[in-house]
Amino acid sequence: AFCAAIPRLHVLVNNAGGAKGTTSVMDASEEQWRWMWETNVLGSLRVTKALLPALIASGDGLIVSVTSIAAFEAYDNGAGYTSAKHAQGVTHRTLRYELLGKPVRLTEIAPGMVETDFSLVRFEGDQERADKVYEGLTPLVAEDVAEVIGFVASRPPHVNLDQIINSDEWVLLEPNEKIIEYIKEHSDPDAEWYAVAEVDEDNDYILIDRIHHTTVYEPVTMTVSTMSGNTIVP
Repeated sequence: AFCAAIPRLHVLVNNAGGAKGTTSVMDASEEQWRWMWETNVLGSLRVTKALLPALIASGDGLIVSVTSIAAFEAYDNGAGYTSAKHAQGVTHRTLRYELLGKPVRLTEIAPGMVETDFSLVRFEGDQERADKVYEGLTPLVAEDVAEVIGFVASRPPHVNLDQIINSDEWVLLEPNEKIIEYIKEHSDPDAEWYAVAEVDEDNDYILIDRIHHTTVYEPVTMTVSTMSGNTIVP
């Protein structure tokens, strides 16, 4: 009824999401998984289906899906959330193909760590446990993501922003031998967190990604571990 009552629509932002629990696959709670898939995947699907006709009819529609870097990566005890975000991301990217030739642009925004009530919900109201997630870090806040959404929505029709990784942990830099040497010189094999650098398949950028020491990571080209703490930007 709500969607049917909207007379005109140019922009849809699918930003509902959340996680419940941190159990392993072996100990997974089907109730928690169902909640995460209903919220992250089916919620976006239902609203998008209902509003697509209006977006197409507008002649200049835009769908912004706020997924997560969890839509690209996996981590232990988080399969319920990461699988839901992967599904949401794939649904969005599939829609791009299905809407070819129609006046609707699509942008996926994938935030990293954002300090909202996300962890409080995940840990069922345990404030102390939620606060520890952000301890010692400077995470994004909701306003950071909102600013990116506003930028995307304000672009003219000929500007199509496909995918934006909006994170405190990912930095794209031009290829530079000094960067590689810096990482090697500051290597710390005992660090809890590592920065991983790799040249992408087009040899255009070096990606520096902060990962936990337990993460199994297979880069395309090269891997160098480095100092603990925040991502290094020489």
